[in-house]
Amino acid sequence: MNDRIITPGGKEFVITHCGLFYKNAGDAAYRYKEIIYRNERLELTTAFADSENKIWIGANRSVFLLDTITAELNTMPASAEMRKGALFFMGGTRINTLGEIKYHNKNYIIASYYGIELVLIDIDRKNFFFLRGDTSINNLFMDNLPRKILIDSKNNFWYCGVNNGITRLKLPDGISLTDFLYAYTTFHELHGCYALGKKSDGKLKVNNAFDMLENDDNSYWVTTQGNGLVKFFPENTSAPFISYSNQLKSLQGMARSNEENLWIISSTGLLHYNTANNRYKLFDAKSGVNEIVSGFFF
Repeated sequence: MNDRIITPGGKEFVITHCGLFYKNAGDAAYRYKEIIYRNERLELTTAFADSENKIWIGANRSVFLLDTITAELNTMPASAEMRKGALFFMGGTRINTLGEIKYHNKNYIIASYYGIELVLIDIDRKNFFFLRGDTSINNLFMDNLPRKILIDSKNNFWYCGVNNGITRLKLPDGISLTDFLYAYTTFHELHGCYALGKKSDGKLKVNNAFDMLENDDNSYWVTTQGNGLVKFFPENTSAPFISYSNQLKSLQGMARSNEENLWIISSTGLLHYNTANNRYKLFDAKSGVNEIVSGFFF
């Protein structure tokens, strides 16, 4: 199981490597559908409900829109010529995270083609934009291994990566994507730049981040590979990270049940952290938690 979404009407969809499980509100059992795309079985990796309650599904080949009535997966809206492009049947990757950002008063879907790059999807104009670094900026490195996309309450575009830790991508203010022609045969490139990448306070350096949650005080909880749990303060450029780590340093997906309780997937089980009393509790195989949970998001 990789992800789960419940519609406003109560219909539940569970995303797995072997296909789609779903049931209506009140049903006792799930139904299963194997998803075949271009003569091969898809591995479903992530799901995202946008501001219009459209459900987007990421898989090991491309991004799809879910028909919640028929439980069918439909390809992204595009011309017949565009569907021949690599974004519709990508090899050696997976869509490991999806998000939505408002840019020039219009909403766009963001997809992470892991190991390749980030893609902005304009569903209305059937356009696609690769998000690439501004080549005029020296030493600018776009992490092509993004794990988690976070669009925060201020519409800031963050993502966690394997090589560059935490990145904020700034879309250029002077460009309107509607100025581009419809992309029938080519993909347009949109340049972005970092505002924050690797930072160090002299002791703690985060360059392998996994997941990220926003707090009310303009800080963020971040799980890392190697540094455990840290708190990130973007406005403190001299010392942006404070460690809250225990002996478990390899942390993955993270969820919050309330302001005081974080649940974190670790290399050995499910980790609970109470932010009020700074206490950890591990739920592992002795507690009935399967250790192969490691490596996933909530």
